[in-house]
Amino acid sequence: MTPQSINAPWATGLTDSTTAIFIPATGWMSASQIKFVRVVWELIVLLADLDVRPAYQVSDSADGNLTTFPVDTAFKDSSDVYYPSQWHDASANVAGKQLIRFGWEIKLKAGTAITAGRMAGKFELKPQ
Repeated sequence: MTPQSINAPWATGLTDSTTAIFIPATGWMSASQIKFVRVVWELIVLLADLDVRPAYQVSDSADGNLTTFPVDTAFKDSSDVYYPSQWHDASANVAGKQLIRFGWEIKLKAGTAITAGRMAGKFELKPQ
């Protein structure tokens, strides 16, 4: 596998939960040979108290047990363009998994209000 870029088109996220939920931005693809991931992305906060971070899910089948991992451990909460500072080593998370997809984890910072935002970006992948 040669290095590749995966576009994540604009998505709108809406939640009233302080527990992070995953919003897929790409379809499923083979997880084999993926070792490193990074992302450049843009966030537009529509309603206050939104936390967002880029993430990916891995699974053995498209309807199987899904596990979500962040590309960046820090949640972002302001409208801005975010550039990667380093590659995220995903090799341990994709080991033995057949499928991977990319997207966003979103959550409400605190309280019970509804929060919303729009996210888009480009995930870059490097092979093993």
